[in-house]
Amino acid sequence: MIHKDLAKLKMYIGATDTENRQKFETLFAEIASKYTSEEDKLIIKQFVQDGINECANDIKEVKEKIELKEQLKEVAEIVSLSYIAKKYFNKSRTWLYQRINGNLVHNKPAQFTNNELDILKFAIKDISNKLGSLSIG
Repeated sequence: MIHKDLAKLKMYIGATDTENRQKFETLFAEIASKYTSEEDKLIIKQFVQDGINECANDIKEVKEKIELKEQLKEVAEIVSLSYIAKKYFNKSRTWLYQRINGNLVHNKPAQFTNNELDILKFAIKDISNKLGSLSIG
């Protein structure tokens, strides 16, 4: 039963509107008064710890996306992202920008798959090698 109540509580975590915030506070108070045994407290403690870990992972993902976007902004000043999109992904510049910026595509934020990130890393290294091997005589 406690797991059901905690799952219900999780739906309201992070709510910013008054109605859902009130539901969270009411349900939280009910859980705090209803589940008082040491076992219940351990379950609640684990629930909170899992929530903290989930938030930390979300923050890490956002940080990585921001770092990637910043790195690609610098690359875009040097090399055409249109070239990278066409040559390495066989896609349009728009497709690449959607993933870089996390634009909504079919109501979901576009993002790189792990395979696409590997291709992007390869593309940047490949271009770097090509530029590094040039010599002007």
